[in-house]
Amino acid sequence: MAVDPKWLKIWIAENGPYLYHRSTGCFGVSSILRNGLQPWDSLEAPKAGGCWRPRPGHVYMGTEAALEAAGWRRGDDDEIVHIDLRLLCSEDLNPDEDAFYSDVLPGVALLGLESGLGLESAAATVRDDGYLPSVEDEERYPLDERPYASYGEWAEANCLGSNPEHTRLSLECRGVLAHRGPIPSEAISHHRSVSIIDWLGLDEAAAVGV
Repeated sequence: MAVDPKWLKIWIAENGPYLYHRSTGCFGVSSILRNGLQPWDSLEAPKAGGCWRPRPGHVYMGTEAALEAAGWRRGDDDEIVHIDLRLLCSEDLNPDEDAFYSDVLPGVALLGLESGLGLESAAATVRDDGYLPSVEDEERYPLDERPYASYGEWAEANCLGSNPEHTRLSLECRGVLAHRGPIPSEAISHHRSVSIIDWLGLDEAAAVGV
């Protein structure tokens, strides 16, 4: 069971039924509304690499607050669609592995195998190619021989979502979820268009010549 349907019903009653997905202009909203949202690795588009490479076969979504907190700043023709969780099969809902990049979740004890969640520590096992290691990191991982090249690989190896508590923590603590397989068009509606000014603000956008 990927998520407890009873718990999800309570979450929806308290927070509303919608999560959101932001798409770049190369995947127009009309195509999404017609064909649904497809897993990232099935699209003819540049694929994410490095430690942030997602889990195969999944589509990602989050609360509006989670999208804004991510600080995405892309082009001026991006679209946000909302996804009705009531129209998705709970068996297909999985955690977003990025929610576990740190060994600490708000209000949750330290993660890792000792937590009882059956998960290895992502921080201790995923190689990080995104920044220059600190001296402390170099001492702990001198050649960065941690076993997983990405959080997606870590999620697969740890069967992330096999315990409904994984999915609850992902949504409740980080506001994010993943969906295994395509999200059907009937569960999707257009929410709004986003320009770079929305994310940068008028002053900052003017400063960079937008």
